[in-house]
Amino acid sequence: MTADLYNDLVDLDRTLTPEQREAYKQHQLTPGLPPWAFVVLSIITFGIFGAIYLQLKQSKLPVVKHDDPSAGKAIGFMFIPFFNLYWYFVVWPRLVDRINFQYRLRGRPSPINRGQVTTAQILSLAGWILIGIVGLAGSIWLLVLGAQLQSASNQLADGKV
Repeated sequence: MTADLYNDLVDLDRTLTPEQREAYKQHQLTPGLPPWAFVVLSIITFGIFGAIYLQLKQSKLPVVKHDDPSAGKAIGFMFIPFFNLYWYFVVWPRLVDRINFQYRLRGRPSPINRGQVTTAQILSLAGWILIGIVGLAGSIWLLVLGAQLQSASNQLADGKV
């Protein structure tokens, strides 16, 4: 398959057979924490909880592209010095793509804006290096986006989508 199924411009009805759509709809997400609890625990642990908790969802979603990471790969690569700076910009947008894809398969709009995730990541990372207040703004924005990811995941798990 040559089409990037995660791209919002790809018409899934034309690209996938009904059987493929049904196969890709199968996930193993379970209802989890409410978004507010995710935010509180992430703040208390300086983001470590949020990073691990959300990346565990990678293994609960169907593999659509050959390079979709498992939870172990997603989390493990975040602890490799210097490589984690690259991986940070790969693994988070991919999780957003995978959640958004689940919504699109069900005929719903994407709940999380991928561009906002990348922008917040840049603000958070560069902001802490250059200007502290920008880093704080980026970090708060990432917490809001993490809560959106958690909410979207909970809705999928509950079958509300």
